[in-house]
Amino acid sequence: MMIVFRNDGELDIRALTTFGLSVKGTKGAIGRFGTGLKYACAVILRSGGEIALSIGGNSYRFEARNEEFRGETKSFVYLIGPGDVTQLGFTTDLGRDWEPWQAFREIYSNCKDENGETFHRQGAAPVSSAGQTVIAVTLKQFDAIFYSLEEYFINPEEDPLWENDTIAVYAGRSKHIFYQGIRVHELKHPAAFRYNFKRYIELTEDRTVKYPFIIDSYLVDFLPECTEPVVCEKVVSTESQYERSLEFTEHKGKPSAAFAGAVVSAGCKASMASMQLVRMALPENDPNSMTVASRASKGAKELSNAVALADNLGLDRSDITWVLGEGLPVPGDYAIRDQNVILAEAILDDQPRMNLAVAEAICSIRNKGRPFPVLFCAAEGLAKARGEQQ
Repeated sequence: MMIVFRNDGELDIRALTTFGLSVKGTKGAIGRFGTGLKYACAVILRSGGEIALSIGGNSYRFEARNEEFRGETKSFVYLIGPGDVTQLGFTTDLGRDWEPWQAFREIYSNCKDENGETFHRQGAAPVSSAGQTVIAVTLKQFDAIFYSLEEYFINPEEDPLWENDTIAVYAGRSKHIFYQGIRVHELKHPAAFRYNFKRYIELTEDRTVKYPFIIDSYLVDFLPECTEPVVCEKVVSTESQYERSLEFTEHKGKPSAAFAGAVVSAGCKASMASMQLVRMALPENDPNSMTVASRASKGAKELSNAVALADNLGLDRSDITWVLGEGLPVPGDYAIRDQNVILAEAILDDQPRMNLAVAEAICSIRNKGRPFPVLFCAAEGLAKARGEQQ
């Protein structure tokens, strides 16, 4: 059995013999490095497979020949064509860290770009017609990949559950992240959905994400805006291994009604970060806030006392939302995000430190993050807060 990739247009043979030759020069293009087909050939031959090529009715095949090089045996790649044998400028060591699925990706993506078709076939490789290119690969790993394409590619005919200008969310658990419909990153834990990024992401030459942290950052920025309840329910759930690790409190805006509703409905089964994001967005006196963080929560009494003290000191706490950061990584005693103050778990049962954190956070916000002047905070009041800490 072989996997056949067939599309209109005749491949320029120089694409096989010249590195860096690509017409996909735009920044977001997957195949813009001009190396993909060479890497694919090396990986297939190194894995024990065969690759045949037919261009406009002319048949070619690739062959690895062992030769000595500085006392070692190396497998040089040759292109065997009609009446001609060409040594290509690479060995089967090219892309030594590449896996067969990456070789499949290169050929499949090029075929898709040319509106071609991919299918399996028994027997001899098909011969192309004039104006066609056919690539036939015999390799067991290619067979397995062909029958599980959804693990490697997003079908362009599949409708997402929800999308915006940056990401599209598709049904199906997956340990992989997709970019422009192609698998580019493997997660440590499976995600509840298949996420396909549409915004530019910088890739390495093996077409994987160069800076993996950008994946979490984009999802934190945009998943709380999701308006599809089915998606939100799984995103906020502690049962979703990958999504529960996302630090949603770094989201810059307010969560959608669907996201907030999913958190409230999930209750204690919602991830801590999604709870805290919704808590930050709820008005202080909103009765729904009790569902997310009740007054019986750890630190609630200490916070109430500290806020009362700040009021007595004349500190302006209007428009500031307080978040009890149980389970959240907070450097120091508190962290400020816009008008939200996240209080570290370490001070939730420490009244003196809570008093000081609340006073300092108010002053820092009022002074736009700069070191707050003593007079701004009311000298006697701040001194009193510090005295209580001691």
